[in-house]
Amino acid sequence: MSTLQRDPRDRVRVLDDDGRVVDGAEVPDLDDDSLVEMYRQMRLARHFDERAVSLQRQGRMGTYPPLSGQEGAQVGSAAALSEDDWIVPSYREHGAAYVRGLGLDETLRYWMGDERGNELEGLRIFPVAVPIASQIPHATGAAWASKLQGNDEAFLCYFGDGATSEGDFHEGSRPRRRWPRRPTLTASRGSRSTGWIRSRSTRSPGRPSRRPEAAGDPTTAPVGRPGRR
Repeated sequence: MSTLQRDPRDRVRVLDDDGRVVDGAEVPDLDDDSLVEMYRQMRLARHFDERAVSLQRQGRMGTYPPLSGQEGAQVGSAAALSEDDWIVPSYREHGAAYVRGLGLDETLRYWMGDERGNELEGLRIFPVAVPIASQIPHATGAAWASKLQGNDEAFLCYFGDGATSEGDFHEGSRPRRRWPRRPTLTASRGSRSTGWIRSRSTRSPGRPSRRPEAAGDPTTAPVGRPGRR
């Protein structure tokens, strides 16, 4: 079954907590080399994150948004894209950007205050978006423009739970039915990490994929939330 055919409220899982294949799971058709490379990228992303957090705590860099716990969601989603596809990040997608060709040294350069680290010439990566949810309408507009130009491209937009409280989320995720192409929206769990408490910010029950119900919007494209680990 295609992911697009699933109910966004259904949980999709391949491995259990001990790394064994879950009964009835659809195992991705990936060779050993691809799996090992994805694991290497996840381990590198975690190691990079730990070192960057240490630098920030030492006062050697002013700001750094950690990605710990999102390695699998970032690396896995970015690895599924084709060469012509785009990612539209928020500010934590260091792992996804690395998979798409941005060196980790450039990520450090940017968060140490050098804007040259955000030069993305030749890469299909949108610039870092620090304002919460502002990248979602950008992804929607880019996807529609690509369709008008007759291009065969996907646009993968990342954001956190807190972004679903912003108008940009609802505006960007509610393209009209006559729009045949929409961006893929990927929400990662933030919980209390940045002061956002789900129970105080919505009347919609459960996960962010059900968030449009609070606005009475049955036409919103599904939103998936990868697990933290």
